[in-house]
Amino acid sequence: MNPPTNQLEISNAEIQAMTNTLQDWSSINTHSANLLGLEKMLSKLEVAFSPLEGFSQRIKLPERFDFDSKGEKFYHPVGDALYIKKNSQAPLQILLAGHIDTVFEETSPFQKAILLDKNRLSGPGVADMKGGILVMLKALELFERSQVAKNIGWQILLTPDEEIGSPSSEFLYRQVAKEIHVGLIFEPSFSDGKFVSQRKGSLNLIAVAKGKTAHAGRDFHSGRNAIAAIAYFTSAAHDLNRHFPTITLNIGKISGGEALNIIPDFANCHINIRADNDSDLTMISNKLEELAKAAALSVAENGISISLCTLSKRAAKPFDCSTETLFQIVRNCGKDLSQDLDWKPSGGVCDGNILAQTGVPTIDTLGVVGGNLHTFQEYMEIQSFSERARLTAYLLISLASNPKLQKQFRQNKEARNESSL
Repeated sequence: MNPPTNQLEISNAEIQAMTNTLQDWSSINTHSANLLGLEKMLSKLEVAFSPLEGFSQRIKLPERFDFDSKGEKFYHPVGDALYIKKNSQAPLQILLAGHIDTVFEETSPFQKAILLDKNRLSGPGVADMKGGILVMLKALELFERSQVAKNIGWQILLTPDEEIGSPSSEFLYRQVAKEIHVGLIFEPSFSDGKFVSQRKGSLNLIAVAKGKTAHAGRDFHSGRNAIAAIAYFTSAAHDLNRHFPTITLNIGKISGGEALNIIPDFANCHINIRADNDSDLTMISNKLEELAKAAALSVAENGISISLCTLSKRAAKPFDCSTETLFQIVRNCGKDLSQDLDWKPSGGVCDGNILAQTGVPTIDTLGVVGGNLHTFQEYMEIQSFSERARLTAYLLISLASNPKLQKQFRQNKEARNESSL
């Protein structure tokens, strides 16, 4: 017997309040490197989630590394993560997760949200994914009013580094995965409302070229130009897209050099690779190693080196049986709420990839409906606040009301634990 839906109504006043809150949150710049902005946002989230009366704590994350203008490794501090949990003794444990960082830097002209029309809000992070955090919050508010709330323990994880590959917070997902039965992540769905089923894997690399500096006039031939080497390498690397059409390789950033009359002894480039499986990621990485050696030799017989270093990696997310089972449950919940739900694969990557690698059945696009992500035209559909919050709350109530489903997910977790031994 399906649980009732009449307690899941969200008023127009509540939707307006959510819209106002999202405009406020969007005006806080939370670029992955903006520690002050991330701190301000985290403080607001602590206040917003406090009425749920869960145990809340900030978690200090390890620093992440990069390379400076001379090719030397250095470390960046990152923001804190927020972890909240409630009812940890319940028979079913569910993670609700997301990230607070965005891709828009402090110098970006895209710094606040504006209404485009009565149902569309545009702004930094409104879809990806501060709007999703509001969906999570409202869904838990609705769920906690239900009589079956005691049957589920929930954990919330909000991180500050997803947009740069989760290099510092990945370990948290792997820790939490040992305790949970189901993962729900509130990334935005596709602009047509469909969920993401499977995702490609992602590998972020940096190629570092080191040469020999010299005066560009007097001693040109004694120098070894690192920019020339990295340019040769990036051209050959980009050409891999032509030979492997199911894999994408993007040269996202190049830097190096000082003055026009100095032969540069350092240059680097950041590379993002996406592939359907880990073996393809490894294969392309190996080919890049070969291209790096060839590029160094082509520019100069000696005196130049190009090395590759992994910044972050997230394995592909398959659409396996346990995840498909979870999707079917969500689809059935949608039918009860008169929502016609569907899903399709994506080349995008998120923290759902991390959970999926641990074997946790995960739906990672329960956030708002939106589009134009990572651009100055990012937007979200205001009506999706209500749709997604009611859907998530109803999913939680359905799981909390069904001992058979609870047993099924517990058995799945036991099988995961046995296979990892």
